[in-house]
This record gives sequence, C-alpha cells and structure tokens, in this order.
Amino acid sequence: MKCPRCQHENAPRMKFCGECGSPFNGASPTAPSYADLKTEVESLRQALTEALEQRTAAAEILRAISGSPTDVQPVFDAIVRSAVRLCGGVFSIVLRYDGELIHFVAHHNFSRDALTAYREWFPRRATADRLVGRAILECRVMNVPDVTAATRAILTKPASAA
Repeated sequence: MKCPRCQHENAPRMKFCGECGSPFNGASPTAPSYADLKTEVESLRQALTEALEQRTAAAEILRAISGSPTDVQPVFDAIVRSAVRLCGGVFSIVLRYDGELIHFVAHHNFSRDALTAYREWFPRRATADRLVGRAILECRVMNVPDVTAATRAILTKPASAA
C-alpha cells in the first residue's frame, strides 16, 4: 500500500506508514505543515542546484576532452577548476600515478611558493608516510578535512606504528 502523504510503499497489513507514520484504512493522513513544505522545497532546491553544478562541471570537462582529443592537459586543468567549484575548495591538484611514480600534472589557485614546492616534491614514489602515497597504496579515497593536521600526525607517528 502506497502512503498518500510520502509515497512510501508499505506492506498491505500496515495500519500506519512505516516511513512518515501517517494512518491508513480510511483515515486521512495529517496534512503537512507550511514549515514542512518549505523545508522540503528548500531541500529540493538545494538538490537541484547541486545537480546543475555537477552537470555544468561535467560539460566543461567533456568540452575539454572533445576540444583536445590528443592533449590531456586541458582536461586535467578543467578537472581542477571544477573540483574547486564543486567542493567549495580553495585549491586543487591532479596527480597521476604511472605504477611507479606519482606525477604532479595540474593545479588550480596555488600560490607561487606552493607551486614551487609541489614541483620540487614530484615526481615521487608512493609511500605510506605521505597522504597521497597512502591513498594510492591502500587503493582508496581519503577525505582529509585538515591536511596539515593529518600530515603532522603521519610524520610524528612512531616507526613501529607505521
């Protein structure tokens, strides 16, 4: 039985919706309040905005791919610009792993000093004492809210714990 309020599919024997708690069997469900509707509209508006931003970023990357089918650099540049915009970030990088070394291939919004440092650090081997190396070695995505603190924790970890 489909709930008339939230459209959740329920087992026929249920007397109340398992999702929103609205009653069945002839009793009318409680009408949603204005505040509930306003919250739902705002939630849908936010989801639509995010979907549009993602679609715009994907279109930008696809334009870069079609505009330079033999040169990947414009694609990497589009990816770093889109990543900053979609994630609300300050800067971003694209690194490429060739199976042996990690290469610094694109950046967005780096200071001159940061760009110099990254160009000195890469290419480098993937090692567990660096966040990017650990992500590659463990084959997983890593969400690091505070890169500075995480890097400090890795560097100060005793050798026996590594």
